[in-house]
Amino acid sequence: MDIHKEVAAAGGLVLIGAAIGVGQLLASKEVITLRVLSGRAFVSGGLGLAAAAVLTFFPDLGYYAQMGVGAALASLGTSV
Repeated sequence: MDIHKEVAAAGGLVLIGAAIGVGQLLASKEVITLRVLSGRAFVSGGLGLAAAAVLTFFPDLGYYAQMGVGAALASLGTSV
C-alpha cells in the first residue's frame, strides 16, 4: 500500500473517532470547556486509530470495515 493511502486511512480513523467523542460530549449534560472538548477528541481519536490493530488479526479487512471498528471502539471506549 502506498504511504499516502496509509496516512489518509489513519487520519480517517482519527477523525471518525474524534467526531464520535465530540458528538457524545455534545449530547451529554456535561459542562463543555475547551479542556474537556479537546481531551474527549484526543482520547476518542486515539481509540479510533487503535482500530488499525485489527489488521493484525484480519489483514484483508476493508477500509470501511476498519472505520466501523474504529467507530465502535471510539463509542464504547469513552462510555462510563
